[in-house]
Amino acid sequence: MHDIYRIRHPDTKRYTWHSNHRPPIFCRLDYFLITANIINAVTKCNIIPGFLSDHSAVTLNLNLSNTVRGPGYFKLNTNILLQTEYKETIKNSIQETVENNVGCNPNTMWELIKGTVRNISIKYSSKAKKLEREKETKIEQNIEAARKRLNKITYMIKIYWMNLISNEINLAK
Repeated sequence: MHDIYRIRHPDTKRYTWHSNHRPPIFCRLDYFLITANIINAVTKCNIIPGFLSDHSAVTLNLNLSNTVRGPGYFKLNTNILLQTEYKETIKNSIQETVENNVGCNPNTMWELIKGTVRNISIKYSSKAKKLEREKETKIEQNIEAARKRLNKITYMIKIYWMNLISNEINLAK
């Protein structure tokens, strides 16, 4: 994360908080922290006086019309949470992550665990979706084959009845 005000105004001393005590105290407490991929989308960033507050406002203008979008947010298919195989896989992966990173900073450990769970969830969901599509394709193929057999049988029945009626008409003559 990047402090866009500091990037845009590296030499300017502006503060976002002040006290009216003697001596006065000034601090920069308020920020806009943004990711590197939208730094170029920032058209303006400023600190302006706040209204009835000891805090100033940090303003940010963005032009996102030319920003390249990423793949989007990960959305968990919550149906997999009910599957025993998935739960066991997650449990084992968390244990493995903890064992492989003993002594790690707790915040780093948490990020590692979240990343592991996310990756496993994506793989598991993708696999489940692929199997579902294959099953659906197989069912559609079976329906199509049954439809063709039914059409063939229907055609054969029509021919049979046409021959039978034709024979009855010829016998009646």
